[in-house]
Amino acid sequence: MGFVLLGGIFFPPSVAAQESSGSWRDFACVRESEPWLTGYNASGLVRLPVAIPSTSFAEIYAQKNNGEFVNYYQSNNSFTFGAQTESFFRISPKVVVFGKLNYQNFTGQNMGGSAFIAPYYQPFNLVEVNPDNTGQKNLERYHLIGAVGVHLLPRFSIGGKLDFLAANYTKHKDLRHENHLLDMTATMGVAFQFGFLDLGANYVYRRTVESVFFDRFGTTDRLYSTLVDLGAFYGRTELKGESGYTYQRTPLFCQFHGVALQINLNINNNWGFFNEFSYLMRDGRFGNQATNVNMIRYSEHDGNEMDYSGILSFTQNKNQHLLSLNFSQEQLSNFENLFRRENDPDGGASTIVYYGNTQVLDRTRMTASIEYTGRLQIEDFCPAWELKAGGNFTNRDQSVSLFPFYRKQDLNFWNAYIKAQKRITVRKNQYGIALGALYGGGGGDMKNDGLYATPSEDTRVPFSSDFNLQREYEYLTSNRVTANIGGSYSRIITPKVKGYIRLTYEFTHALEVEYLPGNQFHSLMLTVGCGF
Repeated sequence: MGFVLLGGIFFPPSVAAQESSGSWRDFACVRESEPWLTGYNASGLVRLPVAIPSTSFAEIYAQKNNGEFVNYYQSNNSFTFGAQTESFFRISPKVVVFGKLNYQNFTGQNMGGSAFIAPYYQPFNLVEVNPDNTGQKNLERYHLIGAVGVHLLPRFSIGGKLDFLAANYTKHKDLRHENHLLDMTATMGVAFQFGFLDLGANYVYRRTVESVFFDRFGTTDRLYSTLVDLGAFYGRTELKGESGYTYQRTPLFCQFHGVALQINLNINNNWGFFNEFSYLMRDGRFGNQATNVNMIRYSEHDGNEMDYSGILSFTQNKNQHLLSLNFSQEQLSNFENLFRRENDPDGGASTIVYYGNTQVLDRTRMTASIEYTGRLQIEDFCPAWELKAGGNFTNRDQSVSLFPFYRKQDLNFWNAYIKAQKRITVRKNQYGIALGALYGGGGGDMKNDGLYATPSEDTRVPFSSDFNLQREYEYLTSNRVTANIGGSYSRIITPKVKGYIRLTYEFTHALEVEYLPGNQFHSLMLTVGCGF
């Protein structure tokens, strides 16, 4: 990164003055210049600044991670590569479209823990309990977004967006698992302009299906146990080959229905205040709704999500200042079905009879964040300086019940960060350097076990995977410091195209660890792309 530092030291201000060229346009600056472009409501795409008929980028990237300070389901030695492109395009004065395409391929060594792709999203978990069974995992993601906004009337617009994600996840060591995920979100919305006040509303539908299939290719006389983690690594174990959660490829289905409302105050030519409120209702199931013995509905879940995001903006003299506020709360309950197999007295096929359910999980997750962004000396959506400072706070409170036993957990974790980026332009070349630092920590009750009543002698005691419980708690709550540095170089190729290369490095050091095997983590990422 020496070329970046030399560019900042040896070029005098008169030489470094930025030439006017649309090629320097920064895509992130365009996207965040108007809050409507990043919200739920696609009708806000028509707010794309009129000076921009289109803006796009395409890039490839590679990331290498190493270190022992990782969560229980993550890798201490991984490599990721991918390619992505993103674009805003004004088809006509009244129609704007947005598109995104991303492919990502991840390979991680020494991985165990959860069998799910996103374990914190699901109502329960399937966790490997033997720490000696870690192995290589591969994850492929295909992500596609398409959206359109249309100005039907001078003060009225409509829009729609489709967000589609498909993923395949595989472990290559017994006990092996193979996952397939489909995640689709669709929205339709409208927006009205009333002078200083803009109003919007949209409908949101999201549907996810993830299936997990467990298998083994090694010695067949070895037993492999999986924890059906109902919350806080508390539940019961199953052996591969038995009936139950890990017996066959069973879909975990979830869907959301909800609405989002947008209120934007155009206070004056310099000040604006954008607000978005959303409420989504969630329900789903693990298994199929049928009476066939091979199609059991093991559990059902429901919940809701409430979110608020606000952006206060001030723009003056080629400078933009943003203050972003975000708050969200998720409530989720999971219920295990009670059923039995009944044989047909006439010799027909056996059937499954359901006769109720019992609540096993009550989980609430709350997150709050605040962030200041300052973009200074902006020329054609390319700031010479970009400053960020902010913080995040999360509380996760969950209660797991396997009568007469229960486990409660209440965790808090937070971080505060600061970042700065400087760009220096010299004719057709642009140099950039970015520095950042973060400090975080947390605390709370890792586990609080108890009894609702005195158990009988033959009552099965729930299984606790303390190995995973302790590692997750320490990763989330340990005090840590993170430092990152990045360098970039861009060059104008044609009047409307720029090429760039960017290298970033991040180092995390936990101040004290007891359960994790190490307290450091390194991440190096290289990106090569073009903007047009």
